[in-house]
Amino acid sequence: MHLVGGLNTDLDPDYYRRLLAGIHEDFPELFLKALTAPEIDGLAKRSSMPLRELLLKLRGAGLMGLA
Repeated sequence: MHLVGGLNTDLDPDYYRRLLAGIHEDFPELFLKALTAPEIDGLAKRSSMPLRELLLKLRGAGLMGLA
């Protein structure tokens, strides 16, 4: 499954973590490819979260590849 969300400043990393985790829980067989590099960068900057930490959290929620 390929998801992109745009550069929505109203959505925080936890929103995407919950979204990915929910999809992964319901459809564990899907390869989840989501979020572009600018989206990831923006999320990290807005949340003041280190990029590596953000990627590890999203990966733990089911992210398998970037869009």
